[in-house]
Amino acid sequence: MTDHLNTLRSFNAWRRGTDIPQPDPKVIGEAIDHLLDAYPAIERERDVWRHEAELLRAELAKADEAHHANIETFLDLRSQLAEVLDELALAKRDLMS
Repeated sequence: MTDHLNTLRSFNAWRRGTDIPQPDPKVIGEAIDHLLDAYPAIERERDVWRHEAELLRAELAKADEAHHANIETFLDLRSQLAEVLDELALAKRDLMS
């Protein structure tokens, strides 16, 4: 495919005035035909990659949601622990007096 792309690039350069020999029209036609034949497969592959990206985005969103839920749980537990520690400190103070 790279050869066909290079053929068309060379053809465009010639059309735009680059001082190179005119590319062979048959070779240009073959390059165009090859790329047109390959295009549907390239589109299908692109669609597969897009679908895969959508699935990965959805997984990332779920992981992010779970992460935020874990943070909230951690903060709640930390708050509960602080309350228990305060109660223990008060109980210890009462026992010491």
